[in-house]
Amino acid sequence: MMEQIAHKPTLSIIIPIYNGARYLRENIQNVLAQPCKDFELILLDDGSKDESLSICKEFDSPYIRLYTHANMGVSRTRNKGIELSRGEILIFIDQDDVMRSNFYTEKMRDQLKETFGQGIDLIVTGAWSGDENLEQGTFLSIEKQRKGIYNGRSNTTAWGTTFTFNMNIFSRRLFFDEENKATAVRFFELPLDVETIFRHLTQYAARKILYADNFSFCIRRNNKISVSSNWNWIKVHPIKCEAYYDLIQWHKKYYPHDVATIHGAEKAFLQTVTDMIKTNYEVQADLVSLKKEIGKKKYYHDLQKMIIAHPEESILVKALLTDPIQVGRLLHIGWFRHLIRKRWTLYEKLGIGQKKIDLRGMYER
Repeated sequence: MMEQIAHKPTLSIIIPIYNGARYLRENIQNVLAQPCKDFELILLDDGSKDESLSICKEFDSPYIRLYTHANMGVSRTRNKGIELSRGEILIFIDQDDVMRSNFYTEKMRDQLKETFGQGIDLIVTGAWSGDENLEQGTFLSIEKQRKGIYNGRSNTTAWGTTFTFNMNIFSRRLFFDEENKATAVRFFELPLDVETIFRHLTQYAARKILYADNFSFCIRRNNKISVSSNWNWIKVHPIKCEAYYDLIQWHKKYYPHDVATIHGAEKAFLQTVTDMIKTNYEVQADLVSLKKEIGKKKYYHDLQKMIIAHPEESILVKALLTDPIQVGRLLHIGWFRHLIRKRWTLYEKLGIGQKKIDLRGMYER
């Protein structure tokens, strides 16, 4: 392999890899084809069992830093990428997505440096979402939800914006905060990727956040064989509940005076428990057993307090813990149908249902 660049690059691009051979070569090619070469590409093979590592080794480039390790999960792998990074700006790209052609020009690099030099720590941008072959897709505009600069460390900012974390461009300060090292952001190291937690942490920790579509750098692939597309939600929801409870404890430990954000985290936790109950009901699982399992969790006693503090967000949770038979009755009344309609409206804001766009000229093939 060629000698790696010695200077610290402006941009670190981090790609975690696990059995990603099908699309990986195309992904790497699109990064290396970017016009401005002031970057490093950190490839982290998480113990792949397919040809992923061999594909990575095909590229003899000074811009690539390749690492391999025994399987430890995507969150820990991304954290390793953060620790290894040298750039002042970081982005994450999934192994089956691609970077837009001609995104990272010298002009864009200078614009990013100027933006982050103004006290902005996070750019949340729009993203292109394509089909499995990246031939047609839609643009997911962030500006339909928020536009311009917002202050961080705010309950209003940290919750209420829907996007995936790899639509973001990050300042290094979020991950290596010399003023407050204890709260430097990392992924929660869980058995699965709960990216909503990371999304919240970065929006909360940022001094300022810019919401702007013109920094869009990635085309996301709606891949039917991806891990998240094949989750067993009966197993996933309990892990998500633990993650959201840990988020509450994180806020209480580091920011105990920010009551509004703690309450926001509690409501998000209650929504996750509610989703778990609904999923179990839909597959006709034993709700009495679910009630018993919740009773064994570390969050059970705090959950009882949250039901009292947030009655509107805990209707289904209270029903399960009081009398599981009530769950079915509640799920058939208009209150929950209203929630479903509200959720669809949110998806519409993200671009679902929009006219398809030809993506084939937007990346190297």
